[in-house]
Amino acid sequence: MRLVSLCLAAFLSIGSFYPSVVFAESGILVEISNIRSNKGKIHLLAFARDAHFKTLEIDDVVAYAEAEPQGERTKLFLPELPLGCCALLAFHDENSDEDLNMIAGIPLEGYAFSGMLEDGEQPAFKKAIVSSHQVALPLRYW
Repeated sequence: MRLVSLCLAAFLSIGSFYPSVVFAESGILVEISNIRSNKGKIHLLAFARDAHFKTLEIDDVVAYAEAEPQGERTKLFLPELPLGCCALLAFHDENSDEDLNMIAGIPLEGYAFSGMLEDGEQPAFKKAIVSSHQVALPLRYW
């Protein structure tokens, strides 16, 4: 897994944070839990292609949202995403450098993938594709 470098300005118009949501035919509400501090931001990225999900390249991010953590849980909404189109990555950017910091391939900040395996490994794209309008992503910290 490589560093995820975000260009936030390019994505601010793509995703939004809504504290309460009325569901439409499309859109995914993601509850991120197990947040260990109120430092930094929580980032949520949706990938539409296997190759970009594997490498975490932001070139193919189809939706993005962020929020400041306030407690152990937060909700982010990705509007206009049909089910079955993408896989998700959430991470807690505690030091606000807009990267998922890693050392020797191990994340130093909290992260979660849709369909994440018990050992914290990134799942295959097919297994990570979101098929529900509501998704729970508990962050994992090493």
